Order: sequence, then C-alpha cells, then structure tokens
Amino acid sequence: MTTRDIIKVEGKTFSVTGNNVWMTAGETAEIFNTTATAVNTAVKGVLRSGLLKERETMRTDRVDAIISIDVYSLEMIVAVSFRIDTCYTALFRKWLLARLTDRPTGGGISYIFSLGRNNFCSA
Repeated sequence: MTTRDIIKVEGKTFSVTGNNVWMTAGETAEIFNTTATAVNTAVKGVLRSGLLKERETMRTDRVDAIISIDVYSLEMIVAVSFRIDTCYTALFRKWLLARLTDRPTGGGISYIFSLGRNNFCSA
C-alpha cells in the first residue's frame, strides 16, 4: 500500500498529517460531516465540469492482494469542499484560506493559479 497523508478534524480544527494528501470518499465524508455518496456525487460533478482530470486527481491503492481502494488528491478534496454545503466544508474552506494567506515573517510567498488552458494568474 502506498503511504499517504490525510486531513484530520478535531472539534472545529483541521490538521494535515503531511504533504502527500490522498483520501478515500469515506475519509473525506468524515471530515466534511456528510456521506461517502455525497462525496462521490461531488467528485463526479467536478470531473464532469472538466475542471480536474480523473487521472491526475484519483488513484487506486492496493490494501492487500484482494482489496483496492480509490483515493482522491488534495486538489479534488478542495474542489469537493466547494460542492458540498455543511458547516464543516465552510470551516474547511476558511481554514484553507487562512493557510494560504499565512505568510511567514522575513519572506514572501508567491502563488500561481491555473485558470484553465494557458491562462495563469500570479498572486
């Protein structure tokens, strides 16, 4: 099985176990206080919209010789958080924005956002 990190929630506080976040629909549903069915529906909507590609945001991890699980990248989890409306998805979005705008002292951080094909935005 491939090593992967996850997002955890305790109370109203989110934390990440590392930099290689890949989570199952069930794990994502747990942190967003929803169902795996709702997460899978949101994933299908994101893929159908063409915003993200399945081959880049989903992979299958083998648990053992018989069992495999589908896991989703952090990019997909973030997109799903905008398609599901629970108090925990709202908290997650606020937490995410706080992490993006938190700048360490003594240096700046540049963010580059892709706005589709050949369109880039630098912040």
